[in-house]
Amino acid sequence: MTRILRGSRAVALGCFDGFHRGHRVIIEKTVSIASELGLEPAAVTFVLPPASYLSGSFPGILTGTVEKIRLLEECGIKTVVAADFEEVKDLSAREFAEEWLLGRLDAAVAVCGADFTFGSGASGNTDTLRDIFGENAVIIPYVTDNLEKISSSGIRRLISEGCVERAAALLGRPYSLGGTRISGRGDGRRLGYPTVNMIPAEGFVIPARGVYIADAVFSGGERFRSVTDVGVAPTLDSTGVLRTETHLLCPSGTAVPDGSLTLLFRKRLRGEKLFPSAEALRLQIARDVSRAEKYYSLPGIEKYE
Repeated sequence: MTRILRGSRAVALGCFDGFHRGHRVIIEKTVSIASELGLEPAAVTFVLPPASYLSGSFPGILTGTVEKIRLLEECGIKTVVAADFEEVKDLSAREFAEEWLLGRLDAAVAVCGADFTFGSGASGNTDTLRDIFGENAVIIPYVTDNLEKISSSGIRRLISEGCVERAAALLGRPYSLGGTRISGRGDGRRLGYPTVNMIPAEGFVIPARGVYIADAVFSGGERFRSVTDVGVAPTLDSTGVLRTETHLLCPSGTAVPDGSLTLLFRKRLRGEKLFPSAEALRLQIARDVSRAEKYYSLPGIEKYE
C-alpha cells in the first residue's frame, strides 16, 4: 500500500547521547526510508540528556552537541535540530508533535527507538507517535549485545566503573573525552615519562580513576598511542585536582603538537594507587608502558583509526 506523505522529511527522534550502536540503527533506518520515499533525512535531538532535568541529578554527557551533530551528518542526516530541553519540557506530547515535528521539521515520517518518550512528564510514547503518524511512525526494536540492551545509561555506568572496552563494544568506537590542556608539575619528565595534561571537560562522564591505554588525538589531526592516568596523582601531588596525564608512546624528542587534546579510551590497565616512593611509581609506569606497547602490537588493534 502506498504511504500518504504530508511532509518533506523523515525525522529520527532521540537524545542520541553517545551515539551508540542502537542509535546508529535508528539513523540508518531513517536515511534508508528517506531515500526510498524521496524525503530529506533529519533528526531532532537535545543539547543535554532529558534525564538531567527529570531526575534532578545530572547523569553526565557522553557526546557533546557538536560531536553528536558531526556523527549524525556522517551517517547521512542532512538537517539536525538540537533543542534545549527547557524549550519543550512543558509541551504536551501532542503540542511537541505539532509544533516541532509537523511544524518546524515538516516531518512525513517519524523514526524512534522502542523506549522513546516525549511531551511533558514523558506523557507521549510510541503509541502516541503511531496515533499521530499512523503507518509513518517507524519504531525500532531494542538493539542488544550478548542479550544486553544497549543504552546510554548502561554505557555511562560502564565508563564510570572503568569498563571502557565493554563500553567501546556498545558504542561501536572508543569513548572519547576532551578538555582543557594545563601545564603539569614536571613530575613525569623527571621520572622519564613526560606527559600532556588536561582537565576533563565539565559535565562529561569521567572514566574511573586509574591508568588506561588511550589514543591521544590533537586538534591538528595528529594521533599518538598513549598511556593515560585519570585521577589526582596521589603519590606526588596533594592538591586533589582530578586531571588526565598522558604519556605519548613516541620516540624521545618528538615534538608535542599544540592545540586541544581528545583521548579515546581503549583499555584499563589498573586502578589509581598511592605508591611509597617516586621510584616505585617510576617502575610501575615502566610496566604500564610495556603493557601498552604489547597491546598496540596485537593484530588488528588499529581498527578504530
